[in-house]
Amino acid sequence: MPPARPARRAVPPGAMSLAEARARALAAQGFASPRPRGVVGLASVRDTVDRLGLVQLDSVQVLVRSHYLPVFSRLGPYDRAHLDRLAYRDRALFEYWGHEASLLPVRLHPLLRWRMQRKPWAEVDALLRARPDAAEALLRRIDAEGPLTASDVGDDPRQGAWWGWGPTKHLLEWLFRSGRLTAADRRGFERVYDRPERVLPREVLDAPTPPPDDARRELLLLSARALGVATALELADYYRLHKPTARTLVEGLAAEGRLRCVRVEGVPHDAFLLPDAPAPPRRVAARAARAVRPARLRAGPHGAPVRVPLPPRDLRPGGEARPRLLRAPVSARRRARRPGGPQGRPRP
Repeated sequence: MPPARPARRAVPPGAMSLAEARARALAAQGFASPRPRGVVGLASVRDTVDRLGLVQLDSVQVLVRSHYLPVFSRLGPYDRAHLDRLAYRDRALFEYWGHEASLLPVRLHPLLRWRMQRKPWAEVDALLRARPDAAEALLRRIDAEGPLTASDVGDDPRQGAWWGWGPTKHLLEWLFRSGRLTAADRRGFERVYDRPERVLPREVLDAPTPPPDDARRELLLLSARALGVATALELADYYRLHKPTARTLVEGLAAEGRLRCVRVEGVPHDAFLLPDAPAPPRRVAARAARAVRPARLRAGPHGAPVRVPLPPRDLRPGGEARPRLLRAPVSARRRARRPGGPQGRPRP
């Protein structure tokens, strides 16, 4: 006889089931929507990035640069030039520090201007102390010559592209972070810098700048829309907000009724979602419920057990094989298979 299935634990009164929370997260991230029929057009790519609120840029390249993959996982095969066109020709997206270096909908530019007021980091501060006019000289050169990369203005091209930063790259990145420069294009994966006035739409630059806390509140609401249901720390991390500040703002948004606080089965902290967030489609909720049964346990914050459900196969991109969570590293598994137990014994 097949082994009896363990009885499902009842969801505490007033709590959201883990299956519903998973279904809401999948739907919010776009994994529950049917893929477009036929050729994926520019509008579908734009809608996907708008739904996500950002696409993180990364130098990692296995199949393709990793920022092309989120769109593929939701829409299927598409022309990657669409994403480049939205960012560097149509100017519907812009580069800035969102989660990390990211492509963001251009309408979010005013909500990130408070981040542009931060002081320079130590390397830039030391450069400006030694050469107070260095930043202004760099801006004048870009004004005169047009868009430039770090290698165009003097850094070793082997340093200026991504990880290895020379002095000029540090200055360019500080001017980029402070909003005095923006990304006009990419050459390979090297950022091309130019003045925002020559790149970003005029209506975006002329839009009023909200107070910093108002901007952070809007970013937290965008995070809630993109995540479906999430804890305060998860909402903060989506746009890399200061966590204690974000927690206070989330509590205020909940008190105002702009976020709804819920308890999720097995999660030790309060979670939040938009009050008008639609319920996930019935078929997605049913699949999520089926996927909760083979959940594993891991140690959560402060050692509390948290149920970690395995993603449903038919909702993941490509329907790839179900992942094995919490597996020991390969080397540990190999040692365990050797004669003599995990410690093994010397080979003859």
